Amino acid sequence: MRFFIQKMLFGARGYGEENNGEGGGGNADSSGDGGASDGGDDNPSGDNGANDGITAAELEEFRAFRAFKKQNKAPNTTKSAYDKMQESKESANSDKDKESEIRDNVLFESGFDTFMEKNKGLFSATSQSIKEAAQGLSGSELTHTLRCTAAKDFFANDENLKLLSDADQEFIKSAVIGKHDNNIDSKKAWRYIESALHISNRLKQHGSFRNGSNNADGADTPNVTAYLDKCKNANKPEKAA
Repeated sequence: MRFFIQKMLFGARGYGEENNGEGGGGNADSSGDGGASDGGDDNPSGDNGANDGITAAELEEFRAFRAFKKQNKAPNTTKSAYDKMQESKESANSDKDKESEIRDNVLFESGFDTFMEKNKGLFSATSQSIKEAAQGLSGSELTHTLRCTAAKDFFANDENLKLLSDADQEFIKSAVIGKHDNNIDSKKAWRYIESALHISNRLKQHGSFRNGSNNADGADTPNVTAYLDKCKNANKPEKAA
């Protein structure tokens, strides 16, 4: 192949001279043309009618070879200074995100028992039983599972679910209850627990406002309904981007 490419590049005469006359192409030019041009890259045999021993098939093969080399030219992989700077910046941000996640996981797991004990009246499960369900997990997987399990248990109680707005209740029913943990946004589900607990605590603080303020059929009066709506809207978790 190497000699064929040389033949295509230099012509039969140049090829013969480079190889000391091999292949019958090493003799001096007897036509007296004084060394005709090779005709350029696209026509190594020249346009003057003399094919220098190169056949049409060889010419087509050479053109195909050159097209192949052009298409498969190795790309320039050298990175600019800006690209290197951006990669360094992204790497630093990624490291910060990982550190923040680890810190959040540690804080959540260390405070989980206290949280469950403080709100045990609103959960049917205990901190211990939820942790047993997550046995063998650690780090972000453990935190995710604790949040998911607690959210499912908390909102399985209709009274807890009713602390949320109608739209938020529909979200919990469709995106948390009955869903596999892998399909749950555990951070968002936990924010809904916090929102419901906040509303519950505010209702307890205003128990005197609510006592005796029901209609004959047991329904809340408009004032109480307005107060509940205000609490729900004030503590509604922000929508995920």
